[in-house]
Amino acid sequence: MYNGYDIKKLTSPSDQELANLQKIYEDNFPPEERKPFELIAKGIQAGKYYAFVAVETQAEATTASVAAFAFLLLLDTAPVLFLEYIAVDKNLHSKGLGTQLFKSIESSLQQEGNITAIVWEVEPLLTDDPTDQRVRRVKFYHQLGAILITNSESYCMPDYESGGYVPLRLMWKPIGSSRTQPTTDEIVQFVDGIYRAAYSDHMHLRDQIVAELLAKKN
Repeated sequence: MYNGYDIKKLTSPSDQELANLQKIYEDNFPPEERKPFELIAKGIQAGKYYAFVAVETQAEATTASVAAFAFLLLLDTAPVLFLEYIAVDKNLHSKGLGTQLFKSIESSLQQEGNITAIVWEVEPLLTDDPTDQRVRRVKFYHQLGAILITNSESYCMPDYESGGYVPLRLMWKPIGSSRTQPTTDEIVQFVDGIYRAAYSDHMHLRDQIVAELLAKKN
C-alpha cells in the first residue's frame, strides 16, 4: 500500500477499471503516440501485457478507482520487458505515485527473477531547461536509477496519427544489476523485440533502425 493506494497486477479488469485506464491513457499521451485503447484492453484480458495498477484503497473493491498504470510487454528476443505506457491520473501528478508504481514493478520483477531489464521510449531532449516536460520526464527516470541508452539516436516509433514515425530515444533499467550501457547487439534485440511485440504492422521502421545500428557497429 502507498498513501491510500494499493499497487497490484491487473489480470481481469472490470468495465470500470477499463474506463479509468482509458481516461488516464488519453489524458497523458498525444494522439500520435496512442495505439487504439481497444487493442490494449484486449491485450490485458488475453494476458499479453504485464499490467500493474495503483488502485484507490476502499472498502468496496468494485468502487475502487484506478489512479495510475503501467503496461509492459515481454520481448521474444530477450528476457526483457518493454514498458510501453506508464501514466498517473493528471489530478495526482507530482505526488510520488508514479515513482512508487515503478519501484513496485521493479521489486516484483526482482522477486520473480526471470527478467533482466526493463526498456522504454522517451522523447529526445531538445533543451536543458529543467522546466521542460521532456527534461523532467528523463530526470524522473534517472532518479529511479534508469539510464539513457546512448546508442539509440536512430530509434523511432510509428506515428499513429499521420502514418509516419515519431523520433524517440530508449532508456533502460537493468534488474538486479549495475550495468550501464547495453551492447549494440542487445539494442538490436530490444528494437526487434519491441517491434514484434508492439508495432508488428510497421516492421519497415524496425529494419531501418537496425540497419543504422549495425552500420555504426561496422
